[in-house]
Amino acid sequence: MYDRSVPGELNRLKRRMDQIAKGQRLAHGASIENAALEVRDDSGSLRAIYGQQADGTSGIQVVNGPPPPAPSTPIVASVLGGVTVSWDGQFADGAVIPLDWARVEVHASTSSGFTPTSATLQSTIETAQGATFAVMTDDPVYVQLLARNTSGAASPPSVEAGPYGPAPVVASDVLDGIITEVKLAADAVTAAKIAAGAVGTTEISDDAVTTQKIVAGAILAGQIAAGAVLTDKLAAEAVTAAKIAALAITTDKLDANAVTTSKLAAGSVDATAIKADAITGKAITGGTITGTDIIGSTVTGGTLRTGSTGARTVITPTPPVGIIQRPSVLMYSGVTGENWPAVFNSGESTITPNQAVTVLTAPMTGVDSTGATQTSQLTMLSAKPGTFGASTVLGTSNNPGTSDTGYARLTATSAATTSDTSFISLTAKDGSDTGKQSTVYTTGDHVTITANGSGHVFSSSGLSVAGAISARNTPSFVYKTTSTDRASTTTLADDPDLVGTFIAGETYLVELHLLVGAGTTGLMTTAWKVPSGATGLKAVHGPSSVAAGTDTLTNAGDNITGRFGSHAFTTTVTYGRRNANSNLLYAIETGIVTMGATTGTFALQWTQSASSATATRMGVGSWVRFTRLSP
Repeated sequence: MYDRSVPGELNRLKRRMDQIAKGQRLAHGASIENAALEVRDDSGSLRAIYGQQADGTSGIQVVNGPPPPAPSTPIVASVLGGVTVSWDGQFADGAVIPLDWARVEVHASTSSGFTPTSATLQSTIETAQGATFAVMTDDPVYVQLLARNTSGAASPPSVEAGPYGPAPVVASDVLDGIITEVKLAADAVTAAKIAAGAVGTTEISDDAVTTQKIVAGAILAGQIAAGAVLTDKLAAEAVTAAKIAALAITTDKLDANAVTTSKLAAGSVDATAIKADAITGKAITGGTITGTDIIGSTVTGGTLRTGSTGARTVITPTPPVGIIQRPSVLMYSGVTGENWPAVFNSGESTITPNQAVTVLTAPMTGVDSTGATQTSQLTMLSAKPGTFGASTVLGTSNNPGTSDTGYARLTATSAATTSDTSFISLTAKDGSDTGKQSTVYTTGDHVTITANGSGHVFSSSGLSVAGAISARNTPSFVYKTTSTDRASTTTLADDPDLVGTFIAGETYLVELHLLVGAGTTGLMTTAWKVPSGATGLKAVHGPSSVAAGTDTLTNAGDNITGRFGSHAFTTTVTYGRRNANSNLLYAIETGIVTMGATTGTFALQWTQSASSATATRMGVGSWVRFTRLSP
């Protein structure tokens, strides 16, 4: 409220006089008291602040200046330990240095075409005359310059220079006598760097020459004093037969049992040199050895077996025909009907050349109706980096593609190269050639679960599922993408879209939102189909069967009678209409379905209340929400 009292008028006049006096002081160069002047351009944008700043200091602050021009191309040269980067104080295309120029940044990277960031910043040049800066690097680098103004705005980067690397060190760069022994790395001086005769006896420390430093044959008999070599100076087996004079060793020089069979030349022992009864069953070559053990011996060639019939183990270089021909261990179970024994062997893969494989199969005791053999098998293949990865296959049935008894298989393969993929595959197939099959396929990137032909993929980006997700308290939606019309029928039939699978023993919330239309006589009639044993009631809410759309309001779905009932699932419900089957009314059906012991399909069924050539329509956009509830 305006104060017209004498005191109020006096205060208002005082404030106006203070403002006039302040303006006169500014006009005549007076100071700014506890304030600042703002400078703005034609568009009203703030360009400078004179006086007291936001942080309490005073001065001139230039803000929102335009980006400066790009600097000229950097001048780069190789030096020891890196490169030098110079800026000549010029700008690209002869541009003039702006008054708010602040500095030039030096950026370097080993990648061509890099974008200057804080990670590539090496130094700044703060003088407009230009400067030179050294960049320490072991690798060739590319260099760009970037100008900034006092507002912090960056220019476009300069033309990139490079690559430039450090200059090599040559002999002329090293001063005489500058390298001392403390500057030499261990083992840096090799024999090739020592001049002949440079090392004399005075340069060799006592005990410095050990046996490892003496060249074979360097010490001759002339260098050994008589009696200097004692028995404790002889290495084991240092005295060979060539060093022993004929008949120099007599029997008194031999220890008991010192002469073993390995020391006897072939044929050197004849019958006259063998003591009576000295040869027992343990020393027979060829024939059959029974009732004794073979200890500490090697058997080469031939076949070893624990028996000739029944459960037994056979080691053989030539397994029976039908088994891959490589040395194998055959293990017979003795079970009636055994077609082939268990087999254990190793050799070259029959599929991948030069890949080693080890195979272990269980005994085969039968074939299926197609004649395919049935067994369990473990196959392990070696890796060769860069060519093929290692693989392990564990499975049942040798012919998974044709077996009519089903199979299960685990396959694991490692990557062969750095760009290759490792994977594990776990597969199970039901009986018969057309039996259901599911697979879990795992790589480093994703997991694919294929359930009877439907693939579901887990990856770093999320979960992709083919079909509905059935989880407790997680709604699953189904909606109609096109309308469905039915004419001249009163037979209930499943809607092609509004269906779902319910699991035995579970409880489901069903919410149907229907857009229905009909002609004059064939009204929309619905019912629920639920699996055997399911219990519960449904609630319906929609236009009554007498709603006919005969006037403007009812034709618009307004002022019509409705139905609000609770019914058994299979009870039919008939809804009214508007003036044409393409004009739809809205109905809701909902209920709790408690499942029995049978898993099955839920479906909304519908038909015409009376057969009519005018189609009854379940409209596009009708939808259902299924929610499996927690107990």
